[in-house]
Amino acid sequence: MKLQHIDIRRLPGIDRSFSVNELDPTINFVTGPNASGKSSLIRALRYLLAGHRAGDPHQLSLTAGFHDGEHRWTVDRNGTHVTWQCDGRPADPPAPPPPDLLDSYLIGVEDLVRIQGRGEQALARHLRRELNGGLDLPALREALFTSAPRAGHRERRALEQARRQREEVERHQHGVAEQERRLPELDRAIAQARDAEQEGRALDAALRLYEAEQALRGLDARLAEFPPDMDRLTGREAARLDELEQQRERVRDDLDRAGRSREQAREQLAATGLQERRPDEAELDRLRGRLDELHQQEQALATAERECTDARSAREHAIARLDTRAAAARELPRLDDASLDRARDLARRRRELEDRHAALQARLQGAPDTSPEEDLQRHERGARLLHDWLTLAEPAEPARPVLPTVVGAGLGGSIAVVGGILGPGWLAALGGGLMLLALLPLVFPRLLPPRLRRTDEGRARDARRDGLARDFAALGLEPAAGEALREADADAVRALLETVERRRDELRMTRRRFEEAETLRGERDRVDAELRELEEEAAAFTREAGFDPALAGRLDDFLERTRALQQAELTLHQAEARRAEIAERTRTLARELQDALARWPDPEARAPAVEALRTRARDAAEAERRIAEMDRECRRLETSLEEIDRQQAREMADAGLEPDQRDLLDHRLQQREAWQALRQERDDARRRRDDGVRELESRPDLLTLAGSRDGPGDRDTLERRRNEAADRAARLEALQEERSQIRERIEQTGRQQEREQALAAEQNAREDLERRRDEALDAEAGRFLLDDIQEEFRREEEPELLRRAREAFARFTHHQWALRLSEDEDGFVGEDRVQGALRPPGELSTATRMQLLLALRLARVETREATEGAGHWPLLIDEALATTDPERARVMFRTLQELARDGDRQILYLAASDYEVQLWHQATGEWPHRVDLQALRGLPAEATEPARFELPAAPAIPEPAGKDLAAWARELGVPRPDPTGPAEDVHLLHVLFDDPATARDLMQVWRVDRVGPLRSLLDGRIAHRALPDEHRRATLAYRSLALEHWLAARRIGRNRTVDRGLLEEARDAGVLTDNALEGVAQRATELEGDPQALLESLQQHPITMASGTEQRLRAGHREQLHEFLRERGVLDERAPLTPEARRQRVLERLPAAADPADIQRLIDHLEHETAD
Repeated sequence: MKLQHIDIRRLPGIDRSFSVNELDPTINFVTGPNASGKSSLIRALRYLLAGHRAGDPHQLSLTAGFHDGEHRWTVDRNGTHVTWQCDGRPADPPAPPPPDLLDSYLIGVEDLVRIQGRGEQALARHLRRELNGGLDLPALREALFTSAPRAGHRERRALEQARRQREEVERHQHGVAEQERRLPELDRAIAQARDAEQEGRALDAALRLYEAEQALRGLDARLAEFPPDMDRLTGREAARLDELEQQRERVRDDLDRAGRSREQAREQLAATGLQERRPDEAELDRLRGRLDELHQQEQALATAERECTDARSAREHAIARLDTRAAAARELPRLDDASLDRARDLARRRRELEDRHAALQARLQGAPDTSPEEDLQRHERGARLLHDWLTLAEPAEPARPVLPTVVGAGLGGSIAVVGGILGPGWLAALGGGLMLLALLPLVFPRLLPPRLRRTDEGRARDARRDGLARDFAALGLEPAAGEALREADADAVRALLETVERRRDELRMTRRRFEEAETLRGERDRVDAELRELEEEAAAFTREAGFDPALAGRLDDFLERTRALQQAELTLHQAEARRAEIAERTRTLARELQDALARWPDPEARAPAVEALRTRARDAAEAERRIAEMDRECRRLETSLEEIDRQQAREMADAGLEPDQRDLLDHRLQQREAWQALRQERDDARRRRDDGVRELESRPDLLTLAGSRDGPGDRDTLERRRNEAADRAARLEALQEERSQIRERIEQTGRQQEREQALAAEQNAREDLERRRDEALDAEAGRFLLDDIQEEFRREEEPELLRRAREAFARFTHHQWALRLSEDEDGFVGEDRVQGALRPPGELSTATRMQLLLALRLARVETREATEGAGHWPLLIDEALATTDPERARVMFRTLQELARDGDRQILYLAASDYEVQLWHQATGEWPHRVDLQALRGLPAEATEPARFELPAAPAIPEPAGKDLAAWARELGVPRPDPTGPAEDVHLLHVLFDDPATARDLMQVWRVDRVGPLRSLLDGRIAHRALPDEHRRATLAYRSLALEHWLAARRIGRNRTVDRGLLEEARDAGVLTDNALEGVAQRATELEGDPQALLESLQQHPITMASGTEQRLRAGHREQLHEFLRERGVLDERAPLTPEARRQRVLERLPAAADPADIQRLIDHLEHETAD
């Protein structure tokens, strides 16, 4: 939506109306000194676009024109009444910006100089809720992951004290330990006695094994007397053979029954008489099909008879409908569907045109016949004259006629004095009266006639009003208006203005109705012409069809009836032909069926004969099926008898016998019970023998003596060795008693358990310290994970508005600053990408703060239009860059130019002078469209023309071509990387050491000279413009990350400097007292801030306290200070990393996508630049 013009007729603060026309659709600079009306443009557009709101003034008369590429929009506001028109017609508003976003479209300088308004705070709260996923993460972090500043110090001191106590107890009990030296010797003797006891148990097991071996040999000899195949018997052989014999008898009975059933089936087949020849099922189906077909043909013949009757009735009905025209209709050629469709289409079109003609005639009822254009122009001019009459300012208070009054009073006084001195008395009275009359106008100036009371300004205003009144009277609109204009009655003139405007709106409506009526009359004439053409087309169609139109009446109805007669006659002819065809087919089928049945005996009527023949054929087929089934059953039963014989033979073979040795089988089955009892006894003896062997598996000598190694065994030797082992085991009890007495004495010595208590105290102290350490680690890990999750969520779910604002602010500030949400309070802060510090808006410079707020407003506008699909409305910016340095102003102007071109947006920049115009030309190379309000409004020029600003030239970066990299770096003043500083402060050339041309382009064009701004640029949307090569962008991102890891590795084992600020933090944390602070700070200064040397000096030498005394720092304070410096990273007691270790540490922490060779070159450069 582009603003084309704006007319300000009445607006508080504007004494004379003015208009701004012919605005450029892209960039416009509206210049003028203060009080020239620049801010009034913003107020006027706000009143027009926001509609009526509480508190708006009533003295408003404004008009603005817009163009959206297709339509022209006009908005008028008179007082509280706002109307919109589209292409000159009343219309609904085209979705202007909502009131809460108007401040982002109409940006005044007062909106940008304030620190931070309620709108920014509300926006920050909304964005923070989105970034935190709807959670209060600061409260969660405070509630779950807090730890004391000096957590673990008390537990560590308790552990050291417990350790000292334990060492004292151990020294005290050292003498008691000497008494325990005899215990190992006693333990060995007791072990030997226990071995002898175990040897005795093994010898007892060997004797039991000897007895089991002897019993097993006797049982094997008794089992050898039984037949050799006894183990093949199961005991079920006799029952199994009896069962098979019974099964044989059952199969023989089934075989006899199957033979008898087969003979019965053969007798049934002979009874049918069809054993030699019979019709198959297909022939029977064919006969049945012919019979069914005959029945269907008879039914079809009856149906054909009915169709012929119906066709004759339809023909008679069609003739009756045509009445006297039937003969003429029969003479016509046969009508096809196309002719009938054409007749229907002609009738339908005629009805539609007649209905349309009637509707147009109804709409023209009451429409005006003439245009009120002349009367409308007189009313519009009258409204403008009344507007101008009301905009004239009220005259000032009438001046008092001092000089004439003084002259008149002096003359009257002189006459009164002369009359009083010289007489007569009436002369004195006359002089006094004259003096009183002269003084009355001084006290009551309104007693003078109006001609004498008017000032020059009032008379000019009256003359202007008289001219306006004459012009209005000449229009002849309101005869009574002259009196109101002459009496200068403003209320009456406003009422008259409302009457004239109301009449003007009525005349506009009348003109619109007249224009619509003219359109309708033209459309009615076109309908009449189409009706005449349709009549001619219908006449031509009747001639083509070959009949007299006079016979048709309504064309479509006559053709429909004629078509019905022709169709009825055709249907009758087809029905009679179909009836004759069906009758002939019926006679043929009857003859064929009779001939087919005559070939088989016993012919009967057609239907019963077919069914009887089918039944006999089925009985014959069933008998043959039964014969075949019984044959198969007999063969199966014979096979079963053979299988039973084979099973009996297998049973005897499994028992080791022949099929005819049944008596021998019964004899063996009688011996089987005795054989099983002996075999069970032998198995039990064998298990006892095996248990003994397993028990003595590790003693092969005893197995040999027990007879388990194919030998006879030696019972005497076993008994002798058992007696010897029993004698040795008898000393066990005495040895154990002696050891118990020694242990009792040791127990009495340490009965107070001092060492155990000391160990327990030390363990408890260690556990308390470990628990405190785990709590601190858990809290730190929780905070780290919560911060990591929050940062990852913010990267992935960053609101579109915040992303746009962040990128715009980075561009405005050459990526020296970044936009961040404040974590402690509602609002936004700026992050210094070089120093890494966060600064609230109140600490930013005026120019940087204005750039931050401008970036927020532009982001709100772009986000709203992108998400809601809303139109682009103009942006009005009031002196937003007046306090910005020229370099940043150039960047912002280029951004506005991109916004106007790429975003198809109109921008109006309000400026007090042409300084910003020249700056725009220098930044973009183009002169913007300029509107000079001072010249436009005819305001008097100032006494002196403001001096033109001389714009500073952009700093020039020397070309690196033909120069050594080191020499070019010295020329630019590039410092070495500071290992103790942040990575963001390292110069850009240290990560682009192999590409000085790209480094110069980034410094010259994009004003990026540090790693911090480089990271901001790579994270923004314009990264592809600054570095088109995607691989180059990824390489720089990995190099920046590698630089950060290398600096962290470089600081390992390297202490930082101790300064007074750090020592004051230690005092605030309770590590140092106020009395000791001065002395420690002085000693740190003497030692150049070396933390290790400071701790050693505080341990060996006294310091001067604030009270003036010389004394050493207490040990507890030294330990706390040591811990404080280590926690703050000032004292790093780790060994410094070698260059190779630093290199390995960096490569391990980089993503897999990073190029190791490229990172190696970067590390080589950094190591070279920071070498001592």
